[in-house]
This record gives sequence, C-alpha cells and structure tokens, in this order.
Amino acid sequence: MSIAGSVGNGGINDSHDVQYVQALLNIGLEDAGQSALDLDGKIGPLTIAAISNFQSSQLGFADGLVEPDRQTITAMEAQIVAFFPEIKAAAAMASVLSFEPVESEPQPEEDPVMSDAEVQSFIQSISEG
Repeated sequence: MSIAGSVGNGGINDSHDVQYVQALLNIGLEDAGQSALDLDGKIGPLTIAAISNFQSSQLGFADGLVEPDRQTITAMEAQIVAFFPEIKAAAAMASVLSFEPVESEPQPEEDPVMSDAEVQSFIQSISEG
C-alpha cells in the first residue's frame, strides 16, 4: 500500500493517506524515543513537523510534503522493509516456542516374570485342579 495523493504542507491530505503517513512516521518517532503521532488521519502541525524532521534527517531536505512515488514516501516505506528480517525471525521463534515440550516416551511394558516359587505354585494349582 502507498499513498494516492500528496500528504503534508499544501498536500491533498486524504485522511487514509494521512493516516498511512502518520503510521510510517511513528516507526521513526518510536525508535527515537519520541511520542507517536495520533493516527487520526488529520494533517496538523505535529504531522507536518514530523514529515519535515524525517526529510531533514533522512533525505537532506525538508519541504513538509510527501508525494506519491517520490523520494520521501519511498524512504518511509523502506523503514518497513528493514524490519522484515526481524519480523520473520520473531515469527519463527514464536512458532518454535508455541510447541508443547515433548514428554518422555512411555517405555514398553515388559512381560511379567514369575519367580521360581510362583511357577511351582502355579504348576501345583493346575495339577491339583
């Protein structure tokens, strides 16, 4: 998924596109220990500032505008791709950890063994019977 129209300073600012950009910006904000943006789909000074800060730190310019198929959205979406190996590893580990531990296999029961006295007693009971 990407944006259909521009988001930010002077952009079209469709609420779905704004919400998508806000979610992408939150990846970097949370990594930096900053407060995440509300995913409200509304463009405002906090979202525009976050766009400008992202552009400045990642791209070397800041116009506060994210446009479809351009440098800013491409860089924002590249953040997600960077997490894929970590996500795959975490999913694999979660899958492994979800299995129940194997209990020890039950040992086959051995045929009962009679002592000599028991054998003698058994033979006697048959003979007498």
